[in-house]
Amino acid sequence: MEQEAGKAAAPTGGAGFYDKLLVIGSDTAFSEALIDYSLDMAERMGYSIIAVNLHSIPKARRIAMDSADMKEEIEKLKKRSENAAKLFATKAVERGVGFQHEVRIGDLDDVARKISGEREDIDLILVEPEYVNEDPEGPRSIPAFCLAGNGG
Repeated sequence: MEQEAGKAAAPTGGAGFYDKLLVIGSDTAFSEALIDYSLDMAERMGYSIIAVNLHSIPKARRIAMDSADMKEEIEKLKKRSENAAKLFATKAVERGVGFQHEVRIGDLDDVARKISGEREDIDLILVEPEYVNEDPEGPRSIPAFCLAGNGG
């Protein structure tokens, strides 16, 4: 069988499989809705998951921090994020879905673009509802999108 154009020739990254869902949660959590929705989609579509805890540090503060302070901040975030990722990872393993976890600092758009640019296997990006659903009393949905020019 011929491989689709633009797809990696072998599994890339720690999550395995050819195509990935990039799932972006908050700094130290993934909502149950996001976990369940992304795992359901991954099972149905044969994806594996790259789960990212996104921490927004204001740009002025990032500029003011030296590299040692930034490393220390990232280490603290990683430790707090590990607990959030444990539940997600356990559910992924139980359902046979490949899983990889990262912690990133920045804003949603920049981080999504950077990770997608670093890899050739991100097909779809799922994010926490809070990132785009502005009305806390309104209907909730899991935002899903792909980036133009990323093969998605």
